[in-house]
Amino acid sequence: LWIIDFSYVAYIKHIIRQQTLEQFIKIMASFCSVLGATFALSLAVDFLSLLSMHISLFYFISAKIYHWKLSVMHTLFYLFCGKKRNVLRNRVDSNMFQLDQLLMGTLLFTVLVFLLPTVFAFYFTYTLLRMCIVTVEVSLESTMALLNHFPLFVLLLRLKDPKRLPGGISLSVVNSSDNRPKYVLKNNPLGVAMMFEPYSALMGIMAENYFSLRTVKQILAGLPIVVHRNKLYQVFYSSLPAKPIGVQMLWNELKRAMK
Repeated sequence: LWIIDFSYVAYIKHIIRQQTLEQFIKIMASFCSVLGATFALSLAVDFLSLLSMHISLFYFISAKIYHWKLSVMHTLFYLFCGKKRNVLRNRVDSNMFQLDQLLMGTLLFTVLVFLLPTVFAFYFTYTLLRMCIVTVEVSLESTMALLNHFPLFVLLLRLKDPKRLPGGISLSVVNSSDNRPKYVLKNNPLGVAMMFEPYSALMGIMAENYFSLRTVKQILAGLPIVVHRNKLYQVFYSSLPAKPIGVQMLWNELKRAMK
């Protein structure tokens, strides 16, 4: 409650004022007219991330605690089976525990079991809020990707001269004057679905990472749901480096190239 009140007093109250929102909308409209709609959408994504910063903080904290409780309970469950996990060999070995170890393990396991519904209630609440925020962010990111990589030139060329966009070849049999079959090689124009194939691949990656059975398993295991924007745009920019260089190194290289 203190963090929520601090976040509201520190920056949320000032951001959601009517004058601030009007100024923000005017800035977005100005950037749309100069830098395009994608820049305004990126500002909207950053604005949403700033407003939901405290919710993301609560989500990551509750996910960490929930995942830690599940790991500890899973480890203590081996205690009742007379086993323990061997971290060196990454396996479960048999072990003879003493009476005080069994009593201590039973006590800790009981406490964690009774506290699990409370932790899960907090975790489930913040997970729903986090998934709503992720859904909006992913939708805006998808719109930005579609606007940035819309195949306008390819579509116009497809309407003007489809033969200039080869999508494959086909053979057809034509009867000649001497009654001998002739094979004619024809060019199949590129289909509209093939033009949007990179975007479809991006949508498939987003659906697999955030709206699939894998996501449900991550939520049940307490693993955090994070938006990896660098992985999303690797579908369009295949030449992106795995580790981008820093600003200072880029500036030094530019100065060296200008000499």
